[in-house]
Amino acid sequence: MRFSAEITAWEPCRCTPRGSRRLVLRAHHEEGDALRAQQYGWKGRTLGLIDSAAVVHSNVLGGKIHNDHIALACLLHFLPFVKSHSVTFPFPVSAKFAQAVRELKGGVMFGVGGESFGPLVPSVPVPAIQVANEDPGVAPYDEGYRAAICFTGGADSVACTAIIPDAFLVHCLCPLRRRMGRVETLKDIMASTGHEHLLASSTHRNKHPGDTYASTYPEISVSAVLAAQANGVNAIAFGGTMATTYMQHGYEFVERSTFVDAKLDKLDRLFAAAGLPLIDPVGGYTEISTLRLALTQTPLDKLVWCLGSQQRPCGRCVKCWRKALFLAYLGEIDAGAVDWEQFKKPLESLRNWVPFYTQNFVLGELDGLPQWMRDQAARFPASPWADSVYGHHYTSSAWAGSALHAARALSLRREMSAEHVAVLRAWSLDPDRVAPIP
Repeated sequence: MRFSAEITAWEPCRCTPRGSRRLVLRAHHEEGDALRAQQYGWKGRTLGLIDSAAVVHSNVLGGKIHNDHIALACLLHFLPFVKSHSVTFPFPVSAKFAQAVRELKGGVMFGVGGESFGPLVPSVPVPAIQVANEDPGVAPYDEGYRAAICFTGGADSVACTAIIPDAFLVHCLCPLRRRMGRVETLKDIMASTGHEHLLASSTHRNKHPGDTYASTYPEISVSAVLAAQANGVNAIAFGGTMATTYMQHGYEFVERSTFVDAKLDKLDRLFAAAGLPLIDPVGGYTEISTLRLALTQTPLDKLVWCLGSQQRPCGRCVKCWRKALFLAYLGEIDAGAVDWEQFKKPLESLRNWVPFYTQNFVLGELDGLPQWMRDQAARFPASPWADSVYGHHYTSSAWAGSALHAARALSLRREMSAEHVAVLRAWSLDPDRVAPIP
């Protein structure tokens, strides 16, 4: 596959300041390349290369963009379609980056950041790839002084700002998010953190039309990659919590240093070869401790966690149920004022799929909750570790962040006791053996 890149003027709009430019990345198919490929979102669907170009624009594209970063952006958009054993990037790339591309052979788990982890993300098969325009004269990227947070607007990415106080925030508005009218909401959330930030935009459409979330991370990471050199970025952070980094979405605890296998490690090495290692600042935090941390950075009325409403959380889905439980536990809302019955139907519809783990801890701490909720929780083991931090995350060999960020993460919330760590590591749940509520 051959890629091309072109920077042109961009017509200003409400989310794009005057003077911005657009970068058009085009994939030119060669013999053997695919027109359809396995979806790299967690639902495992197939996707088609609907457009021949992915358009990314922001107000930093007039600045410097390293050759390796443009090449990485091409792969983030089009890697599932590369089947022809050779790629030609828009500009020559460093030998270090070309070697990382060659090491993709076999396949990668292609959800970036937190969504990379867990059994629900399929791997994307990748052939042996040769880089046609590798140039030893291109120096690898080795600049920057701060991390960029791929900022979704949710509580988890807000919590990351507490651990990385000098972070540069990047959000990319894909077509879906622009249609949902979230531009002003995201502007408010990003501004409320007090961090320097960038609201970029993309016309990337390589996903199933009904999938509202799966492609978010590749889109946002592309904007962070392209903005890196002009904004002093030397790492890219995501808001993945323990739910994805260790808990396999609640089914089983797996130590990350043992399950970051070759397929996932290849993607990490690709970013690292571009001088932008991936880090997960709240990867050792539970959903409760992450929400607690987020509330120290942004008022509750600025936090969002679901896409069910254009401007605010819907208040009716399973995710909103979890957040309502956690907020009641943290004393931010009155548990007695919540209409818990509105969550009964969505919870029962997912009762054989969604494990309770951090929720169990809260259900044991709150009074006045309906019995049907406690009955559902009784099918799962206790989780006494749910309001603390798994400290090993920040000291293991899998941690790619700085020692300063690790120390800050460990200082902001209490670590799990040795007893609770043992309970956590023993967590294992066979979903086929979880009996439904009669």
